[in-house]
Amino acid sequence: DLHNVAALCVANLANAVWLTSAPTFSVNRNFISRIENTFDADIVAADMTNPATADEINSWVKKETFDMIDKIIDEGSLDGRIIMVLLNAIAFDAQWQNEISDKNCFEDDFNGTDGKNTVTFMRTPGNRYLEGDNEIGFIKNYADGNYAFLALLPNEGIEIGDYVKSLTGEEFLEIYNDSYKNLCEVKAVMPHFTFDCNINMNDILKEMGIKEAFNPLKADLSGIGVSENGDLYIGQVLIYGSN
Repeated sequence: DLHNVAALCVANLANAVWLTSAPTFSVNRNFISRIENTFDADIVAADMTNPATADEINSWVKKETFDMIDKIIDEGSLDGRIIMVLLNAIAFDAQWQNEISDKNCFEDDFNGTDGKNTVTFMRTPGNRYLEGDNEIGFIKNYADGNYAFLALLPNEGIEIGDYVKSLTGEEFLEIYNDSYKNLCEVKAVMPHFTFDCNINMNDILKEMGIKEAFNPLKADLSGIGVSENGDLYIGQVLIYGSN
C-alpha cells in the first residue's frame, strides 16, 4: 500500500483499460500492445452488464489514488453498450519540507468567491517569492525538494474567474522562472482548504475541435477494434479530483 509506506513524498501515475468480454466485440491486438507497452496499463476483460464491474473499477481508482477518490462509477451506470472504460489516475501524497505546527494556525475571516467565512489559517514559510503583472504568490517545497506547492493571488480588484481565464501557459512559466531570482524566505498566510471536482469534458473537448469522435455517425475508432453492434465512439470523458 503506497499510502502507508515510510516516505515523505509519494507520486503515483497509473493507467488501466476495462474491456468488454462480450463476444460481439473484437479488439485490435496492436491497440492492446501499444496500451501495455507505452502506458504500462492494466488490461481487464469484464462483463459490463455485471454490477460487480463498477465495484472493481472503483476499487482500482481508490487504490491508485491513495483512497482520495473512492468512487467514479455509480452502480448501474455500465451496460452492454459500453465497449471500453479507459482510466488514468494521478495521485500525490507528501509532507511539507517545513511542517506547520498547531501554534502557527489561527481562526480568521476569509473572503472567498462565496462571501466571507471563518476558516483556519496557517502561517507558513515559503521558499520563493512570485510576482507578475496581475498577481503575487509563493512557492513552498515538499519534503524531498523534488516537488513544490505554488500559490498565486490575483491583485486586488481582479476577480478570480477572470484571472484564471486570462492566465496563459507562457505567462505562468515566466512567473515561475522569475521566481529563481527571488530565493528568499517568504512569510505567508494561507487558509486550510480541500477541493473536490467532477467535470464532464465532452463539451470542452468539442469546443477545442474534437467533435467527430463523439458522433456515432462520424467517429472512426476502428484502430481500437470492431463491434457487431455498430461503430465505436466516445461516450463520456470525465475528470475527478480530490485532496
